[in-house]
Amino acid sequence: MSLARLGCRASALERTGSLRPQGLPLPASWLLSVVEFGLATPNTYFRIQAAGLALAYMLFNRPGAAACIRAQDLRFTDVALEAQLVDFKMALRTGRERHTFSVPLNGADKADRPMLLVRRVLAAHYAAHRHPAAMLFADPAAPPTQRRFHLAARVTGRWLTRLRELVPLRTPLGGVFQGHSVRSGAASEAYALGVPVAVIAELLGHLSPQTSLQSYIRTRWRASVGSLEVLGRYTPTSSLRL
Repeated sequence: MSLARLGCRASALERTGSLRPQGLPLPASWLLSVVEFGLATPNTYFRIQAAGLALAYMLFNRPGAAACIRAQDLRFTDVALEAQLVDFKMALRTGRERHTFSVPLNGADKADRPMLLVRRVLAAHYAAHRHPAAMLFADPAAPPTQRRFHLAARVTGRWLTRLRELVPLRTPLGGVFQGHSVRSGAASEAYALGVPVAVIAELLGHLSPQTSLQSYIRTRWRASVGSLEVLGRYTPTSSLRL
């Protein structure tokens, strides 16, 4: 009887079209297409959003990571991008000290278009004499005082929606791309490349790797074209080369 009731309920939901679509990981191949768009577009704000989404992906989209980065929170060295991230919990700032991250650059003989895009946006910020404490990925047309406000922690979801209109991305049957697709995409692509689960969990901000495996990593995910350029920087062999 229990199975019959569940079957009737599932059938009724399907007839009314109430089945929820499945959240899908965002493929690195599409992220690279967004990076190429950002490097080529003459629209400054589109370039900024493309760079913000690329950085969010490389930072495994920790809540508020790209949204609340000030220009002074990023610094390029010879081997890495150093970043300070505001601590967020449930999309709210906690007031705790910032997290620090080092995002390795690809080797000198390897392409690194995502970092090139972020570097250009950072350089343009200072070339326009914007304040170091201003949000790097805020609308440059906004008043200077407004650009000092933190953006919403989930603004990466809005970037994703807008950029999908400009850079087409086919949605598989029964699926949907949303804000969490950035996190699950980075985690699944990194796992497919052989990045240790413990490293992925740390990048996601999880205390337990089991949380990452249960909620974000698709263990059967196959690495997409371009994943090495975006996330290969975290593989053990890349670390050895650097």
